[in-house]
This record gives sequence, C-alpha cells and structure tokens, in this order.
Amino acid sequence: MSIGVAEYDRAYPGASAFFEVADAALYCAKKRGQESGETMKVLLTAVNAKYIHSNLAVYDLRAYAEAYGTGGAQVEIGEYTINHTIDYILEGIYKAKPDVLCFSCYIWNLDYVEQLMDEYHKICPEVPIWVGGPEVSYETEAFLKSASAGDRGNGRRGRRDFSGTV
Repeated sequence: MSIGVAEYDRAYPGASAFFEVADAALYCAKKRGQESGETMKVLLTAVNAKYIHSNLAVYDLRAYAEAYGTGGAQVEIGEYTINHTIDYILEGIYKAKPDVLCFSCYIWNLDYVEQLMDEYHKICPEVPIWVGGPEVSYETEAFLKSASAGDRGNGRRGRRDFSGTV
C-alpha cells in the first residue's frame, strides 16, 4: 500500500523532517560519488526505544530510494535500540563504513545520538553526519549549536525531491 506524503505526515508526525535530512545527505553522497568516481554508501541509522519498535522513516526512505533511484548511492539501514551500548552501536556503524551517516532523532534516543555523533566523528572525521527527526526539527539552531562534532544539518528539500538528488 502506498500513501501520499501528506497522508504519511499525518500518520507519522515528524517523519517528514527526517526525509528532508536524508534527502540532503543522499545529495551529498551523490556529489561525493561523482567527484570520486566511487559508489557512495549512505547509512540511515535508527536507535529505537525497544527491539520490537522499528523506525518507519528509515525503511520508508530506503524503499523510496529503491523506487525512484539512488543515482548510484547505496542506501543501507543500521537499526539498534537504546538498550545497546554506545560501543556496540559505534562498532556496527564503523563496520558499515558509510560515506554519509544519517541519524533519526527522537526524544528517547537523542542522548545516544549525540554521543554516537561525537564518538564517530573522532574515529572518522571525514564522514558527514546528518540528523533529522522531531527532536532536531523544531529547534534546529539550538541543536546545531549544542552539537560539537562533524557536519550536521537539517535538510530543507522535501521527500518529493529525493529522486532528483540521487
């Protein structure tokens, strides 16, 4: 079943903000891939409240990328829970070797995400880190000022533009 963007926004408030960020991250990956001549990997990372709760935004975005094309970028999902240790999540992200790292931020995972961003930036400072979701969409400036490491952004392109950026 497919629903339109407006219906999706009503069903899953805040998810469209993550789509905007991931869209910008995919654009970044496409551009870096064109410059280097290599396939770029985008990792859409979710840190869920529980194992049984999946982050729909990352799955929907990956499906959208598959349906409308990725322009050569490889889109993968890294899914964890707040019950995993920071080291465990960091190891999984590092092993995935993303060229662009994206996080979906919610009230239950924001502390984890901030720690992961700081630690991952220490290991791989060349990898752009993009964040999106309700916790960074409403107070973007405050979040970006408090975030200390990496390239972080809250994209402004809509989900409909996604296919044009990859």
